Amino acid sequence: MPGGERVAERVTFDRSDPAFLHDPYPTWTRLRDADPLHLTAGGTYLVTRYADVTALLRDRRCGRSVPPRLVRRVAGTGPTLTSFLASVLNLEGERHGRIRRLMLTPFTPRPVAGQRERIGALVDGLLDRAGDRFDLIEAVAADLPILLVSDVLGLPHTDAAELKRGIAALIDASAVFPPPEALARSDEANAFFADYFARMVRRPAADGLLAGMAAAWRAGRITAEELSANATLLLFAGNETTTNSIGNGVLALLSRPELLDRLRRTPELVPTVVDELLRYDSPVQTTIRWTEAPIDLPSGRLPARRFVEVSLAAANRDPRAFDRADEVVPDRQPNPHLAFGHGMHLCLGLHLARLAGELVLRRLLARYATVELDGEPVRAASLWNRGLHRLPLRVS
Repeated sequence: MPGGERVAERVTFDRSDPAFLHDPYPTWTRLRDADPLHLTAGGTYLVTRYADVTALLRDRRCGRSVPPRLVRRVAGTGPTLTSFLASVLNLEGERHGRIRRLMLTPFTPRPVAGQRERIGALVDGLLDRAGDRFDLIEAVAADLPILLVSDVLGLPHTDAAELKRGIAALIDASAVFPPPEALARSDEANAFFADYFARMVRRPAADGLLAGMAAAWRAGRITAEELSANATLLLFAGNETTTNSIGNGVLALLSRPELLDRLRRTPELVPTVVDELLRYDSPVQTTIRWTEAPIDLPSGRLPARRFVEVSLAAANRDPRAFDRADEVVPDRQPNPHLAFGHGMHLCLGLHLARLAGELVLRRLLARYATVELDGEPVRAASLWNRGLHRLPLRVS
């Protein structure tokens, strides 16, 4: 009903309910069916249908440019604010395009494909140390992403543990309106990253993407704040989401032994299955936008000047867009899922994340005759992302 009013029936649910955190998909189904433009008590709209989500993420009137008074509520007035205002994630128009183009090349398909052997060696190294009973998150999924992005940027692996501590503080403050203590830790982390990258770009042997960003900075095509904020963004955005996609995907396969057997027989199917697992249990459940003007969607009208929470995960299970949406369909093609977003803010590292997931799965299947749970998985308690703190495995 384009231009119409919101669906009258309202769905109520508690975002902090452990049952929702364990499995949000029944709630996403209720919202899609009965209240697809859900108005929360805080005045934010929650959008769940695939057609609405894709239309909204393509619409230039709905973006990441938040009014200054709200930016200060989100990011405070310190180093977090400086980084927020310079990050391509929160920019629109010419400035967004200029910085994104500067960072894009190493994440395009050909350079990523050239990293296949290197990434496989990293996965092998992590599994070599794991033994026959290990937590997949701790042993592999939590370390692999930071090593991959460090390689792209040209950072030493010896800095990985320190970088991860800073990223953890940024993740804790990534809610729409973070509590003061989380924002204080985020300010400390952003100050650390600003100092760290200022030192890194002055290294005589600097290489990788950071060397290109440093050259752009010296030529006046990017500011020091833009360099630091966006190098930090690559570490931040590429870390938790890749960790979560690996954990979610392997857990989904462990409850489908017939599919694991099929992948052993037909390993060429692995890339297609990785994409399907991203759709089935998306690591990023929702993302935030701001409406600059009223926007008509297939399900109704969104008013101007409102925060909108866009549920990528709900859209990825929408039966209006996907047959057998609540099932893992291993040979699903095409698969226009939204796990990496949509529109101008489409995830920069999507090809790298796909390849990482593929190679972890290939290595698990090639190394071990059996891969099975060795205890209860532990879900991470996040309102925005979906992943695991622990995934204990026993292999032979």
